[in-house]
Amino acid sequence: SSGINAEWPLRPGDKHKGTGVAIYVHDSLNVDVLENVNYSTPDIECIFVKITNASKPLIYGVVYRPPNGDIDKFAETFDKISNALPKEGVHIMGDFNADLLDIKSNKASTLENTILNNCFFPTISTATHRRPNCKATCIDNILTNDIENTSLSGTIDDRIGDHIPIFELTNVTTANESKKKKVPTATLH
Repeated sequence: SSGINAEWPLRPGDKHKGTGVAIYVHDSLNVDVLENVNYSTPDIECIFVKITNASKPLIYGVVYRPPNGDIDKFAETFDKISNALPKEGVHIMGDFNADLLDIKSNKASTLENTILNNCFFPTISTATHRRPNCKATCIDNILTNDIENTSLSGTIDDRIGDHIPIFELTNVTTANESKKKKVPTATLH
């Protein structure tokens, strides 16, 4: 299957490593890019698409929070995005650069409060980032407000790099199907 790639433009002047986000969508799914919730700032980069041939609205997004970005500005923008999205059927994958396993971290606390206050649930609760001689962290995650349609989520034990691949399987019924088809959604860093 060929699929499509959707890319959100880089910030003007930002043509260096670590900028820009993209999302890959299987060619059996029709999508619209949601321009009103796509951002590219020093504090958040994200792209969102709506699957238009699903039996109910489904939104998928990819988010990157640069490690040097302001967590409070990130939270403010995430709140704006969340308010513009439906209250169900949303799945957000990304590298949030705040360790949800570190209960003493202000960044993690801000991120966790932002996630929960917007009625999202993190689907990953194990380490997603490992470096030699460093503590394992959970900085990558998949958030959803559609937990009842999430069949499975987790990490893939593969040493591609420092980031451990994460995945989520979601039950999706397209408008032309009479039975559910599981469409895997994964993000790899």
